[in-house]
Amino acid sequence: MGRKEEILKAATLVFSEKGYHGTSMEEVADAAGVVKGTLYLYYGSKAELFVELIFKLIEITDRWVECALELKGGIWNKIEYLINTALEYFIENRNVFSILHRGAPLEGVSITEETCNRIDEDMRARVMLLASIFALHRDEGEVSEDFTDQEAAFFCFSIMEGMVRRFIEGWEKDPKRNADIALKFLKNGLSKKN
Repeated sequence: MGRKEEILKAATLVFSEKGYHGTSMEEVADAAGVVKGTLYLYYGSKAELFVELIFKLIEITDRWVECALELKGGIWNKIEYLINTALEYFIENRNVFSILHRGAPLEGVSITEETCNRIDEDMRARVMLLASIFALHRDEGEVSEDFTDQEAAFFCFSIMEGMVRRFIEGWEKDPKRNADIALKFLKNGLSKKN
């Protein structure tokens, strides 16, 4: 693992424990085992570091969706893969989940409008990527005509987020059962009814 990755890993732990506003660059540097000056060689500000964590997560979820696109089989095979992958990732990386769900993650973070727009564009691109899976399988008759592909993708991500939150916060102890409930809920709501 390179120095930049070590810093990101340490920052993830500190931000998850203390939140954005409660974290100092000095604390991140200490957790990463570097001096503060070294930290500033990689990241010019705490906001820049935090935004890098957000982009890293977007990149990870994009890879999940791209892998799902490549899978053989129907839509529900692909959605099941996404659900299980997300759940496994956040079980192993609970700290990332806590960063993202500690209030509004970017509220009060001093970032440029350009960066905000980039985050928004990346998030929309992620939804559109998943929407392409729904479009493919709608053409094959597996998905209901009652909603758009973008609506299906957005609600799929929302249900996955709720599923992960339900497990991480201790509402459900069995991750397999949690994944099965999410898949069943999505299938019942999004499948084409004959």
